[in-house]
Amino acid sequence: MPSNKAAYLLAAKSPFEFHPAPLTQPKPHQLLIRTRAIALNPIDAKVHRLAFFPLTYPVILGQDVAGEVVEIGPDVSRFKVGERVFGLAAGSYDEPEQKAFQEFVVLREDLAARVPEGMSWERAVVLPLGVCTATAGLFLEQHLGLKLPVIEVGTGRRERERERERETVLVWGGAGSVGGNAVQLATKAGYEVLSTCSPGNFEIVRGLGAREVFDYLSPTVVQDIVSALQRKRIAGILDAVGGAEAWKFCVEILKGVEGRKYIATVLPTSSFAPSHDDGIEIEQVQALSIKDTDVGKHVWEFLGKALEEGKYETAPEPLVAGRGLESLGKAVDVMWEGVSARKVVVVLD
Repeated sequence: MPSNKAAYLLAAKSPFEFHPAPLTQPKPHQLLIRTRAIALNPIDAKVHRLAFFPLTYPVILGQDVAGEVVEIGPDVSRFKVGERVFGLAAGSYDEPEQKAFQEFVVLREDLAARVPEGMSWERAVVLPLGVCTATAGLFLEQHLGLKLPVIEVGTGRRERERERERETVLVWGGAGSVGGNAVQLATKAGYEVLSTCSPGNFEIVRGLGAREVFDYLSPTVVQDIVSALQRKRIAGILDAVGGAEAWKFCVEILKGVEGRKYIATVLPTSSFAPSHDDGIEIEQVQALSIKDTDVGKHVWEFLGKALEEGKYETAPEPLVAGRGLESLGKAVDVMWEGVSARKVVVVLD
């Protein structure tokens, strides 16, 4: 029987400590995987460095993980022991077996997909949280409620483009994890996509499917996007950056265009309220809200097939900060210093 080890936070703002952890058997519709790569997200750094919200310690962090299936629970139909998978470690902090910063992790079957042959662990592991957050914002009915993505075949793409003519999605911040996946998913759903990022990342975002890309620091960015949206109908905005400045720009854009006056954003909006006279709504997106939904199941099944067929990019690029669980502290430092169009990854041997 293998043994497990985890990176624990024993107290707020404390360094990681590495201790034996329970090895939990998977329940129905769950997988147990041996971790081969972990990707970090901003929330991990915020919890580690800032004690971002109250927790009962000790805790294990982490949501993005890839590895080999070592055991499947009852009723699992999509995966087999020995397969290479990646997925979202979707547990709450009081479900430590479903957190990523450990050598064995329990995943939900509906929030996992196979790693295609020839793809490295570090490339696959950049996807899960970004995919889930973008999926929630774009496709859940309580947010933008867009049509679901499909793998285009034959003449279907031309037909869908005609059907969606002049329906456009704006992704504010297309070079990061959430934004890059939002650009791809909205494009695969048949929508025209506009996006923003720094000029150095324009080609990356265009390569993910954005029709036009704008410099978010340009003093004319609002006017430029409004101009590009004339004679088009906007289906809404997915804000992958968050914060008052991004929200201000997005609101000003929606005031000047026709279509859905809705912003799905990645950060809490309690400190910001656009004028209700403009009919503009802004709501925070939660990645885990796609659990147990037809939307989540569809997108994760689509994702596995699209990756297998080479029709979906793993974005952003991985930045390997170390090897082994003991590298997680260094990885948080790298993330805290700031990265652009990259995702910090730790590889386990």
